Amino acid sequence: MKRGIPLLIALFLLSGFGSQVFAGVVTSCGGSRGYAYFFPGGIVPSNQEGWQSDKISKGGIIFTMDGEKPDIIIRDAFNVTRSVTEDKALVRIIHEEPSKGTILLMVYYPAGALEHYLFQLDNKGAGKVVWGTAKAAGPIITNKLMSADCKK
Repeated sequence: MKRGIPLLIALFLLSGFGSQVFAGVVTSCGGSRGYAYFFPGGIVPSNQEGWQSDKISKGGIIFTMDGEKPDIIIRDAFNVTRSVTEDKALVRIIHEEPSKGTILLMVYYPAGALEHYLFQLDNKGAGKVVWGTAKAAGPIITNKLMSADCKK
């Protein structure tokens, strides 16, 4: 029976449930700051339309690669993480420039949202991300441009 336990652990880690164990963290970014444009409608009153300073001070962005498959893991203000691919988003590397340390990702949510992440990182995973989101559905129609510092 004792021999079977390591085998069960190995099978668990190789299953889909343990897949994030093998995903390598490229970088981890802290809170973001920037600007958001809010369109009126939904829960946004007409007098709140326009550009506003915005920040996500206690959240974070984790960029991972599982082989050739990129993923963005969002850490919210309550330290809860969720993978955008688990939310049924499509994630693609649009452009990579190793000599400049830049990687451009696109995240598409079929429910009506698009995100982009432009990372500029050194060979240790430290640097910056500038990211944006356009949400055309839901209670808040918005477009944001934010930045955050990153480290591995």
